[in-house]
Amino acid sequence: MRRRRVLTPLAVVALVAGIAVPAASQAAQAASTQAATMSLAQTALGDTASGTARTINVPAGGYAVVNSFGEVSMDGPSGGPHWQVDSQQLFHDWDLTWQQQSAVVQYPQVPWGTDPVDPMALAGPATGLVNDVNPAVAGDLDGRPVVAVAETAGINISSNIQCLGCVQTWPFNVPGSDIHVGTFVTVLDARSGRILYHELDPGFVTQLAIADGRLIVGDIDGYPQSDGGIGQWGGVSTVRALAISAAGTAQQAWEYSTGAPWANLLDITVTGDSTSGGAGGSGRGVAIAWSDTPLGLGVPGPPNGHVLLLNAATGATLWKVNTPGYPLLTAADNQSGELAVVQVADPSLSVGYTLTGLRYSDGAVASSAPRAGALPLSLTVGTGNEDSWAVGAIDATMTSSGDYTATDGRVTLTSPATGRDLWSVTLAANSVGTPLPGGLLVTRGEVIVASWFGGVNPTAVDPISEDDGMTVPGPARRQEGRLNALNADECASTAGMWR
Repeated sequence: MRRRRVLTPLAVVALVAGIAVPAASQAAQAASTQAATMSLAQTALGDTASGTARTINVPAGGYAVVNSFGEVSMDGPSGGPHWQVDSQQLFHDWDLTWQQQSAVVQYPQVPWGTDPVDPMALAGPATGLVNDVNPAVAGDLDGRPVVAVAETAGINISSNIQCLGCVQTWPFNVPGSDIHVGTFVTVLDARSGRILYHELDPGFVTQLAIADGRLIVGDIDGYPQSDGGIGQWGGVSTVRALAISAAGTAQQAWEYSTGAPWANLLDITVTGDSTSGGAGGSGRGVAIAWSDTPLGLGVPGPPNGHVLLLNAATGATLWKVNTPGYPLLTAADNQSGELAVVQVADPSLSVGYTLTGLRYSDGAVASSAPRAGALPLSLTVGTGNEDSWAVGAIDATMTSSGDYTATDGRVTLTSPATGRDLWSVTLAANSVGTPLPGGLLVTRGEVIVASWFGGVNPTAVDPISEDDGMTVPGPARRQEGRLNALNADECASTAGMWR
């Protein structure tokens, strides 16, 4: 496992098959002159789902599935399919045409996460990433249930960030736009799959949310090392709130700008009212975490991150604080009136993170729980009697050459009331590898963890390609965690691995 290594998605390649016609006898050839002429005609191209998948609960019932290579679908509460929109349909609805035709099928890529050993490195379709990118959201806009998704077209996301001189782009044209590589934000009717609205943004849209009946769009722009790649040169990252009408038009309600070129929007969370004041006493809020600080500037160095809370209705800044670490993950605890923030130290210098509670009212630190020797991947917040915060991480050590060695997957449960860890347990490795706990849920008194172990060489007897697992590492309310394996070898299609 190496620092800042590229997380490369599986290449999606179209194989062109030829149809060989065997030689016929002279008699058959003569007979064929009297037979009807046969021909092949091409119809509309359809795609199957490709890459990894995310599921999103839809307020009207059921759930949406977003695949990392473009397809969006909707299933009912019982799991029955309602509709699906593939990438070819999206290209048609976006009115997109490629500048150059290629034998390789070009797919959009959904921004998927950041590299666990580099908070500033965005990655595309892959596994083992930090769960800090929100490329899809479901909610109500103008009284309608919708699913919104951000999909980047014309570029390989991972290679653009990590490798100078190896940017892979496939420029496209859209009538009326001077953007030829960018991200499409598409809003679909959750009931029918019909596109209600779409827009083309110049950079990477890594954060989507819905608050106060508006679509919140976070666009990372102006990457200083890729003048010929994606983003407007010298542009700054922004978060915008859009009011979308039934006619499919959008009006900007407010905008927040980081004021810094290529500031990485690390996470976004919608907060609500609580017994301790809600979002600054002003209803719903939009919490934004971002940083523009490069790695390796020393200790203590400049503040690595910024966390702020905006009024969801007006966009007014309620408070803003600087953080000593990169604020990778955020989660709203409306019950305690605190924003849970996972800050990671500069991973080029040390390994560790701190789970901090910031008060909705003023951004003051209410609690702080440090943990050394672990790289965080996921964060979730419980409710009711299970009002506790769970962090999924990977235990790791750094060698003198700057490489990382992973040892165990880890889940830690923390009390927001005391700021102390209730328990911390390691997840057992298997013959494939170390579990990477990328998904967490606190429910019914238990913490449920979904982990990825690694790739498996498929065989005819065991035709699996990846090894995933689900565990219950401990109850959400006790002082001591126990480990119960639910499924040690669940299979899923994935599109990459973290080394």
